[in-house]
Amino acid sequence: MGFRREIDNPVKVVQVELVRNFFVAQEHAISCAEAADALLEEHQRLTGRAHFYVGSIIRRLHKEGFLIRIKRGVYQYNPYYIVSPRGKRHFIRLYYAAKRAEDENRMQLYRQILRSFDDYNIHREIEWRE
Repeated sequence: MGFRREIDNPVKVVQVELVRNFFVAQEHAISCAEAADALLEEHQRLTGRAHFYVGSIIRRLHKEGFLIRIKRGVYQYNPYYIVSPRGKRHFIRLYYAAKRAEDENRMQLYRQILRSFDDYNIHREIEWRE
């Protein structure tokens, strides 16, 4: 399968990341049943355990906006998935923490990230000052 990639510690597989990688690798929409079969097989290969709740993870990723629901039980990766407003607020906090620590490298990094939010009109309602 195209979504397989080597994981540093196969015992500590993060199930959400496995589902994310699977849907990103798909070129078309796929049913939950097909996804569950492939994901359970891959999870068992990596961990030796054959059980985890694929459906609940898919529903959560849909709620977050990472997946688009095409029709009942059929989902596709949302190529326009954008970080939530909490993400911008998080980078604002990191920027001010770096500013307090007088860490110019981190300040520059977070400034660029926050400017990209503004350049692409992502969460413009959340303002920040340099």
